[in-house]
Amino acid sequence: MAINGRGKFIPASTSEDLKNAFKDIVSNIIEDTSQPLTGYASSSSSISTQDAKLYTATYDASGWKGAIYSQIAATDTGVLSANSAWGNNINNRLPTTADKLDARTGQIANRLVLTSNGSAGISFNYANLSDAQKSSLTTSLGTNATTANKTSLGTAIADFIRGDITNNGGTVQNFNFRTRSSIQGDIVNSAIWYTGSPSQGYNQPGYSAFAARYKTRIPMLYVGGNDGMLHGFSAVDGQEKISYIPEGIIFRLPQLASSSYTHQYYVDGSAFTGDIVINSTSTDLADRWRTMLVGSLGAGGKGYFVLDVTQPGPTINTGYASNFSTANAGSIVVLDKTATTDADIGYIFSTPVVSEYSPQISTQIVKMNNDRWAVVMGNGINSTNERPVLLVQYLDGQKELVKITAASSGTNASSNGLSAPRLVDLNGDGTPDIIYAGDLRGNLWKFDLSSSNPQNWGIAFSGQPLFTASYTANNATTLQPITTAPLVRVSESTAGLMVAFGTGINVTEGDRTDASVQSFYSVVDNTRYKLCAADQTSCTAGKVIIDTNAATPTVVAKSNLVARTFSSTATAGTGNSQGQNFWGMGTQSELNYLNSKGWYFNFPVTGERVLRNPRFYSAASNIIDILSDVPASGGNVEGETCEPTSTPAKAWRSLLGIEFGLKPVQQLLDTNGDGLYNSADSGTNRTTSSPREISLGTRGGKINIGTQQTSNTGKLSNPVTSLNWRQLQ
Repeated sequence: MAINGRGKFIPASTSEDLKNAFKDIVSNIIEDTSQPLTGYASSSSSISTQDAKLYTATYDASGWKGAIYSQIAATDTGVLSANSAWGNNINNRLPTTADKLDARTGQIANRLVLTSNGSAGISFNYANLSDAQKSSLTTSLGTNATTANKTSLGTAIADFIRGDITNNGGTVQNFNFRTRSSIQGDIVNSAIWYTGSPSQGYNQPGYSAFAARYKTRIPMLYVGGNDGMLHGFSAVDGQEKISYIPEGIIFRLPQLASSSYTHQYYVDGSAFTGDIVINSTSTDLADRWRTMLVGSLGAGGKGYFVLDVTQPGPTINTGYASNFSTANAGSIVVLDKTATTDADIGYIFSTPVVSEYSPQISTQIVKMNNDRWAVVMGNGINSTNERPVLLVQYLDGQKELVKITAASSGTNASSNGLSAPRLVDLNGDGTPDIIYAGDLRGNLWKFDLSSSNPQNWGIAFSGQPLFTASYTANNATTLQPITTAPLVRVSESTAGLMVAFGTGINVTEGDRTDASVQSFYSVVDNTRYKLCAADQTSCTAGKVIIDTNAATPTVVAKSNLVARTFSSTATAGTGNSQGQNFWGMGTQSELNYLNSKGWYFNFPVTGERVLRNPRFYSAASNIIDILSDVPASGGNVEGETCEPTSTPAKAWRSLLGIEFGLKPVQQLLDTNGDGLYNSADSGTNRTTSSPREISLGTRGGKINIGTQQTSNTGKLSNPVTSLNWRQLQ
């Protein structure tokens, strides 16, 4: 399978085809001149008490340019208006980050563009690059070119990438430059990440001082672009404060500058941030903490990189000064594994896994049980070894990489890769004890990292997956790939854990039109836990251990699950819900956990699948908000004309309880559009949705703002207790 960027896709049916397809990932995306919206971010997840600022990414394939613009979502109503802090409208449209970058064309020398030379962070200028990097920029000259000619061309290409327009459409050393209509490149698959003041609330030494020091720091928007950079824009006014060119794509920059350029992916992955302790012995308590950004290339390449983005500068004169400068490149660039030769690191597409309490808090940057700070990721797609591996990348000390292989041999160790992980802290001490993640062969793995000794970390259930998702029809069984992060809740029926996840993938040409049935599952992990007692010598006091006096932990088979179904007859929305369709579930069979181990349902629409991380409807609730999609298809998939796709993407929202797979007791969808959520809404719990949306909480429920529609959903009145170890004893 090869990359899907919602444009040209390369079919690959064998392992060798897959490798060749990734080597050829210079493919075009469809030239859709409608400037599609590709993602949202907001300054808050709620507009119940104050307005929220909304940030929207878009691209224009007619010139391979992209931008972010800002609006304000009004309190409770969600009505959008211009964010005046970003400036006045330009030609009757909102001002964008691209406008601000393009206005700086005469000041490109002052633009902060960093990279890595393989050993340290540096300012991106030709003179600063390693010899190998310099050579990669001047390959068109051949091996016999003079140093002067190489310097001339290399400098011109590096400056062009930085945003210099001197050689726009010109020629240097017989190298023909393309003509750009904007410095900022297209944003296709990279999600915008919003980072404000420190807000993770750690109850650890120095964090309150750290949060106070950076309370007034500039809120930032981080997003990857196919102009070769991760961008960091001020969320206040849209001005760029920093950009980073990952080491692994430097050798491809001449193609980006060339007049023969056809669209390629560069920094196409999604970044996220988290706060960590970097110097636990500093007498300056606030200085112990830093904010780290983790980014990936997505379709642009293998690997990931880490930047220290603690100090973008203040919003007021008395705030803590910025350290975003070329002089600090060495400390800002923490590590870069995008030029990696590690055979277990692949293309990482996963969107960030976030806290159910705040979409601005990543759950993947954490302190581990050995008291070291790390980022935890799946190894992604198309690694050289093709096996599923959990990556624990330390962000402190020597920054070692710990790899926990889910399958090192057999069919699960071929044409496979691990997706986004869900970290679970069982005893509330702030460190993850177990981790669930799915792979491309439908396996749901459980990793046990509860020990304070990393040598004891490994795969639960004696190396077997907790569950393998598959669909059987006509005596043929098809594995169902898992590409998103699962959800976890305490099972009130079993005192174990419910682990819920969906299946589906969209990375090859065949995937877009694939009619294979995909499903959503919720399975029970019956493992029981207790805390290590102070007098036990085989474990660390206070850490979580398996209760060996309880029932033996067992894996789950699909035959242990109860099927759920939605009505095949849609109810047309009326009133304010006109244009939407709704479905209910009718009477469903009982689920008794004495003889069942969970539930599932097959998505009813041909091609429907889960491509976005499922989430809980509201913090601490048991209601799963499942967003499912059918990808766009048809039209000009080869990217040779400006013809858009003939079949647009479609999406649905389904709401079910995680434990029993039933519709919520409380009505959450407004079928008749009267603003009330009651029996007049036909008991529906599934509706048409938007392929791209952001949900903002209000006093009365939620407003879901998307590219195709804006819809309302209700509010839960009785949230349940969140996960804690006492319920798991």
